[in-house]
Amino acid sequence: MRRLPGAAGRVRRPARRQERAHRRRARAHRRIPARQLPSTADLASPKQLRYRRRARLHRGPRGTWGFQGEDGLVPVEECLLFEEPLQALADALRGRELPGVLDLGLDTSASGGGAVDLRTDGPPSPALRKRAQALLGTVRGVTLGAEALGDPVLIDARAGFRLRSRPDVFSQANRSMVPALQEAALAALGHAASGHVVELYCGSGTLTLPLLLRARSVVGVDFAGPSLQLLRRSADEIASAAAKLRLVAADAAEALRGLPGPFDAALLDPPRTGAADAARALAAQGIPRIAYVSCDAPTLARDAKLLREAGYELLSAHPLDLFPQTAHFEVVAAFVKAGGARRGTG
Repeated sequence: MRRLPGAAGRVRRPARRQERAHRRRARAHRRIPARQLPSTADLASPKQLRYRRRARLHRGPRGTWGFQGEDGLVPVEECLLFEEPLQALADALRGRELPGVLDLGLDTSASGGGAVDLRTDGPPSPALRKRAQALLGTVRGVTLGAEALGDPVLIDARAGFRLRSRPDVFSQANRSMVPALQEAALAALGHAASGHVVELYCGSGTLTLPLLLRARSVVGVDFAGPSLQLLRRSADEIASAAAKLRLVAADAAEALRGLPGPFDAALLDPPRTGAADAARALAAQGIPRIAYVSCDAPTLARDAKLLREAGYELLSAHPLDLFPQTAHFEVVAAFVKAGGARRGTG
């Protein structure tokens, strides 16, 4: 077993691979379609280690769990990027017999509660279901395929709302950088954040919930039904927010083509593959302002080119270091329709 500062999906040896990570990050920075970048101080995460609240571990040989490295799966005893509650949860599950489980999705709340997702290749066996039930003495809840045992929903309290997550749906891993990400997204929307906004890939509401505190109305689109259920529960707790939130479970581009509008702005936070079809659909509607949150600079550059060809101008691109010790980072970019009304400028 090794004790390495590995990211949740990849193992890195401290010297040579970390140096390569810095070179990859520098190349990615050059792909950001902006004339100017903020200073290094604007990018930093308050935690350089022990910042991950969640991770996915893959099954290794002889009952071990670890990360997928460049040389195959590497069992890892301790990850220096895990928050203490996440490391404690990984330690508690190490050595558990979980027949048929290919990987473990671990998630923790700020208060230290934990939940786990057990992923299998096919329907879970009765033996696994029994073992999963036994985990409820260690975690709040377990997701097993379409089943939920106990209560796998974790809650982080924020100013004005409560953000929910589950181990089987997407959520930001760096808890300490979520407020900065939310602020950057609202800044990219400018004054248009107080108008009618459509949000694509809204997930469980990391960006939607603070937006609801300002917007006149929000239409949230995501294909993941469980994420939308979490978002609805959180929004219903905000006074007057429930009535101004509409949720649509669908593909982002297809849903956008069917929404009546008009919208003052669009906010999107797509997966690493980007949102080429959604970018085209946004441009076809002529939405005046677009805030694009990206975790992959090359696909952001590709989609920015599509928007530019459709008549949009890039106003800003703000990188944030959500993934310290890796080559990855987040970028929040703001676009406006060139020659149109700039209601969202701000």
